[in-house]
Amino acid sequence: MKMQKGEYQAGQAPFGYMKSSTEKNKLVINPETAPIIKLIFDLYLSGKGTREIVQILHDKGIKTPAQYSGKKQYLKENDYFQRSFIQKILHSQVYTGAVVSHTTSKVSYKIKKCVRTPREDWIIVENTHEPIIQKEKWNEVQELMKNRTATRTRKHDHLLKGLIKCRQVPVEL
Repeated sequence: MKMQKGEYQAGQAPFGYMKSSTEKNKLVINPETAPIIKLIFDLYLSGKGTREIVQILHDKGIKTPAQYSGKKQYLKENDYFQRSFIQKILHSQVYTGAVVSHTTSKVSYKIKKCVRTPREDWIIVENTHEPIIQKEKWNEVQELMKNRTATRTRKHDHLLKGLIKCRQVPVEL
């Protein structure tokens, strides 16, 4: 029922938002971190890749989510945003004001293992909180991400490629 009402169920709010102090399952924009989300989307739309975005954020001295959390075990002096985190932000519909639920489900009540549910089974409730990114801009980013595929190209192959293998060393327990 809570998923279908669009109540935010996760323990921690996504980067750019914070949980409301008055309503338990409602997200409100975090004025300190929301501009970072806007910057990430704008950089991607301007043609920058995730690697370049990470470097730009680091060069500007923007704190990572771990540094914002302030937990000592996560604090590192030269902490970088991760490319995977940037991709997660760019894919997330939560920034358009929607709550997406039921993305995973447990295999069994006896087992803690979760599996990804098919996208058509996800519960998406629009306009549950104030958006950081407009839906049109988010859709543009999704189209760009579909069209951009990072393929690794080799400049040259090594002469001994496929001929030499590492020696298998038996491991003693």
